Amino acid sequence: MNKCYKLLDEINFVALQLYCMDYICLQCHVIPLCCHRSYRVIHGVDYLNHFSSDRSHMQREDGSWIAPPPTYECIRGQSSSSLHTLPFYWDMTSNIVENLSLTDSVYGTVLSESEFFKKFSGV
Repeated sequence: MNKCYKLLDEINFVALQLYCMDYICLQCHVIPLCCHRSYRVIHGVDYLNHFSSDRSHMQREDGSWIAPPPTYECIRGQSSSSLHTLPFYWDMTSNIVENLSLTDSVYGTVLSESEFFKKFSGV
């Protein structure tokens, strides 16, 4: 059974099928077609090994901080290809599949909302 953990809720892991039906699907009908959501599915180990952020996305063009940066070191996965791989994860136009198979890309696979539901929740 696939499970979902929503960081902003007080509940812990719930069955993904219930989460999709009770939370996400309720919103599907009010979202314009041009704004439908996409989901990037990444193997956890790949994410931990390849994600890195130099915090440049937290700075204005003049170099000043939008908000004070965290006091801990920048995140750098042991296999990351650069100091800032965050843009690879933001780009929802790459690694799109049409047959519901997940790619071997370390940056995961992008699924439409209906593909995501079909693949993981049976909805």
